[in-house]
Amino acid sequence: MLSIGFVIVISSEMVDSFLSFEFGFTDKQMGVLWSVIFIVSAFASQLTPAINKLLGLKKSLLVVGVVMAVTFIVSPYIGLILGGASLILRSSLQGIFGNLSSVIVNNNTESKYRATTISTFNMLKNIPYLLMAYFIGSVSDLISAKNVSMYLGIALVILLAIRVFRSKRNATI
Repeated sequence: MLSIGFVIVISSEMVDSFLSFEFGFTDKQMGVLWSVIFIVSAFASQLTPAINKLLGLKKSLLVVGVVMAVTFIVSPYIGLILGGASLILRSSLQGIFGNLSSVIVNNNTESKYRATTISTFNMLKNIPYLLMAYFIGSVSDLISAKNVSMYLGIALVILLAIRVFRSKRNATI
């Protein structure tokens, strides 16, 4: 969960805003785009129970992570329309991820520790952003936010692959 959470925070706090500019949105279009993103994300988060029921928690998180990674990786190759669609999809998946991670924490934590566990999880997923914000901003200026997005997607795929590999290895032991 933390692997996806790290990337989500970095994405939502800075990279997505940079991307909307690089995709070619004007300031007025960005206002409309972000309004649409918030509305669609609110509706998409309502799909969490159906996704959870269909795939289960672990597979749902994996699918959300993989789809988000794909939206990052394709960023250098898409333009205004597909770029806006990828931002909408990614933001919608962020809401679903937040809901799924809360369900996982609730299912695996005693009630007296739940608030502390959720707060700790949220703090931990924000630490990489706090430590790397200046660096990511500088790199975005040098190589473009589209390329930074692609590298975030590659990093997310690697983190997810490590997790899947470790899960399968532990299951066979």
